[in-house]
Amino acid sequence: MRSLFPIKDLPQQAAKRFRAAVKGLRAGQDDNQPIASTPLPPLRSAGDQWACIAGVLFDAQARSTRALANHRTAAAQVDAATYALQRLREEMAPALLYTVQRPSPAPPAPTAFRREQFRRRDPIAA
Repeated sequence: MRSLFPIKDLPQQAAKRFRAAVKGLRAGQDDNQPIASTPLPPLRSAGDQWACIAGVLFDAQARSTRALANHRTAAAQVDAATYALQRLREEMAPALLYTVQRPSPAPPAPTAFRREQFRRRDPIAA
């Protein structure tokens, strides 16, 4: 059964490894020593903090302005394509109406173009 369900044992194996890792960490420390803390980054002045925030806001405003310009350009291109399609429809309308009013002739029968094996009419002279 163990070979058929290896996924079932994964949580138990992970818990064993975690406990062993925690024991290894605790074994390396004395109980009297405090855990080393990560030093905090130095504090910035209010002016530096506002400069960072203003930089982010100005960048966002510039990107939104570029996006707006791109949207306007795309809208103009879509309008031009729509106009061209409408003109094409108007120009093609007579041809399309002609084919609707007078349908094309019926297609030939499938046997019309069948190749037959070559046969001589007169026998070969001996």
